[in-house]
Amino acid sequence: MKKSAIKLQEVPGFLDTLRFAWQKPEVEESRRRIVRDSYSVDGALFWNANNAAIPLDVFKDAGLKAPEGQQKARDQYVSKSLSDYRKANEGHEYTSEEKLEMNATFGPGVEVVNVITGKKHRT
Repeated sequence: MKKSAIKLQEVPGFLDTLRFAWQKPEVEESRRRIVRDSYSVDGALFWNANNAAIPLDVFKDAGLKAPEGQQKARDQYVSKSLSDYRKANEGHEYTSEEKLEMNATFGPGVEVVNVITGKKHRT
């Protein structure tokens, strides 16, 4: 991992496309937050708080061009997070409380599927 500084580029004319006066201060605060609360590694930005690669929509909403390596870093982060979740939930058996909650939410006789692990449970 190579830490480096990344210069963020503004999308030309983005601020001119905002429809409401309150949006400009929001966008400016988002930009400050990205700079203040992140660090860069190998051409991508990560949040200081949780070491997650910053999602591309954060840059879009702030009127900034995402760094070149951002998509790759985000894809790797999401892939690892899902893998870790699956590994942590291997062999998990639903508790009585979880089963009651699923039954209350979905009703009796419904197959509930965890879309990340694929585990199925019939209420």
